Amino acid sequence: MEFKELKLKDNLLSTLSMQGFFAPTKIQERFIPVALNSKDILAKSETGSGKTLAYLLPILNNITNDGLQALIVAPTKELALQIKDVAKTFTKFLNLNVCTIYGGSDFTRQRLNLKSANIVVGTTGRLIDHLNRRTIKLHKLKYLVLDEADEMLNMGFISDIKTIYKACPKIKQTFMLSATFNDKVKELANDFLVNPQIIEMT
Repeated sequence: MEFKELKLKDNLLSTLSMQGFFAPTKIQERFIPVALNSKDILAKSETGSGKTLAYLLPILNNITNDGLQALIVAPTKELALQIKDVAKTFTKFLNLNVCTIYGGSDFTRQRLNLKSANIVVGTTGRLIDHLNRRTIKLHKLKYLVLDEADEMLNMGFISDIKTIYKACPKIKQTFMLSATFNDKVKELANDFLVNPQIIEMT
């Protein structure tokens, strides 16, 4: 299979070609068609399998430059920055803005960046700060992504994750990605996902 078979926009296909990506990885091949079909997804996939592009490409294919439409929650600043770098590469020709929010960086600058952001990648603590101060608006949100959900649960972020989820609109598409399907991850998926497609990469 090649990316051009996945019903993605031409400008995304052009960027993929420019970056040297012509064929999807296994997780991308299974994830993208389901995501484009508006399904919630619970996916088990290891780091390095191409999971970031698996969920970013369907999001970039469907959102517009009209407010914050995609929120990606990551366990660490390092992962948030990695996701942002990938998103930045693929929004170059899409007129979309990407913003990262995490602790230890300037809050005022983040608040300004949030005003024009269409995609936000953030860690739980700083997301909660922005929610409490009402500096992030989620009413136009179409996508919520919980990346490395098992890691966030292991780090004790369950309460923050639930707070963030409750602040999101009820009608949205939710993706949960995890390296393991332990009991905590399954319980969270039962609470957050609606009739999800389960994709398990061995």
